[in-house]
Amino acid sequence: MLATVSSAAVFGIEALPVFIEIEVSSRGLPGVTVVGLPHASVKESKDRVRSALRSCGFQYRAQKVTINLSPAWIPKHGPSFDLPIALGLLQGYNLLPPLSSQTLIAGELSLDGTIRPISGILPIIIMAAQRGYTHLFIPTENENQCMMTSSVTCYAASHLRDIVLHITGKRKLSPVVHTKTIPPYSTSLDLLQSFSGQEHALRTAQIAAAGRHHTLFIGPPGVGKTMLAHGISSLLPPLDNDEYLEVSAIQSRSPTQLLPPRQPPFRAPHARSTTLQMFGGGHSLLPGELTFAHRGVLFLDELPAFSSEILQGLRIPLEEHVLRHSVEGHTLEFPCRFLFLAAMNPCPCGYAYSMDHVCTCSPSKIRQYLHRISSPLLDRIDLQVTLHDFSPGQNAPGSDIESRVSSIQQAWNIQQTRYKNTQNTANGELTSKNITQYCPLSHEVSAYLRICLEKLKISHRKYVSIIRVARTIADLETQKNIEKRHIAEAVQSCVRIE
Repeated sequence: MLATVSSAAVFGIEALPVFIEIEVSSRGLPGVTVVGLPHASVKESKDRVRSALRSCGFQYRAQKVTINLSPAWIPKHGPSFDLPIALGLLQGYNLLPPLSSQTLIAGELSLDGTIRPISGILPIIIMAAQRGYTHLFIPTENENQCMMTSSVTCYAASHLRDIVLHITGKRKLSPVVHTKTIPPYSTSLDLLQSFSGQEHALRTAQIAAAGRHHTLFIGPPGVGKTMLAHGISSLLPPLDNDEYLEVSAIQSRSPTQLLPPRQPPFRAPHARSTTLQMFGGGHSLLPGELTFAHRGVLFLDELPAFSSEILQGLRIPLEEHVLRHSVEGHTLEFPCRFLFLAAMNPCPCGYAYSMDHVCTCSPSKIRQYLHRISSPLLDRIDLQVTLHDFSPGQNAPGSDIESRVSSIQQAWNIQQTRYKNTQNTANGELTSKNITQYCPLSHEVSAYLRICLEKLKISHRKYVSIIRVARTIADLETQKNIEKRHIAEAVQSCVRIE
């Protein structure tokens, strides 16, 4: 007896359909063979399925069973094939009618038949909607991820017995009610209020958030670098419907399975994170921190403490906004379009520029410490600012913060209009190929910029950074053209650290 059940495998951050073919034969030695590039976690499903069927009152027959997971070139990982394999076996035993080819099933089984939640369910739901599946069976604890897939009828079940009764028509499951309501999100300004009076810090936060410019903060311990990074994150615009669905699909690959609200994700990995944790990949093809930060913020505190392999590996993602992994002869692309924020001390002890503490580092140690951040990486960071010790209370918080937020929102609106129907979403993503098109300079401004370049001897990438930042400064003032004062302020914020 041959039975076929449709399921799905999450390959990277996308799901692909998997057809589970089960042959039950009375010829040959009894046993279960799983083929089709299964991982150990998939091979172990036969033991979980056997116990689950017995717990539901079905007799597990001593016959030769061959389970083929097609297509064979896709590596299959995780326990999400437990439920479709169990239903396929019942079909092979002639205990269930054949399922429609437009029905897709995914879920993990416990030994007593309980259906457990799985990670990566949202990419499966999105794939089912795109490929024309009409019915989808998923674990009950994953039903909250069906909120924006009205084209697919989802059934959430907590036990194998419930699905069997539904298929046989004895007790129907109720479809999951779909909704397009997205969790609310409001911008919080509490973190930035403590920086009231620090004009340099607030101006940097304003420019970075308005144009999504990669930023590096340098300053002694306790000056507020981490707090400022969180403040910039709170200033970013909320995710729209498409972005929310995209980010949620990526976050569903996380073991915690926490769906984000509308605010962009904020990721702050530890300095001892491995290359695999940062960039993802491996045999399970899980996303890394860079991909989990997609559409949000990636913050690296104490930047020189990260390994040189990680620091050098950041260069291409910062420009191309994508990570490429080759597995089984196939190349996968993981998106990583994020705002990069980093913080570091000016020296190993941290007090090179402090007015209240004495630095104990020699000049050679300071140079060695700073040189851990290579020039090619620094060239990809638009804003590089130094924060100094500050005594709070110099200026009272108030309307100044609110006016900055208002100007940021105006700058977003300008950029949305400017980059409509393009791949760019903000000034910080402009490249040397389109900088002339979107950032034209007058003859006077070009001459002034050339003088700055000759004196500072900066690279071409830093030249592009200066124009990008100047474009954002002009947008904050709702100015159509870039003027000399915009270039002058951009140069001060984009100076390379020596």
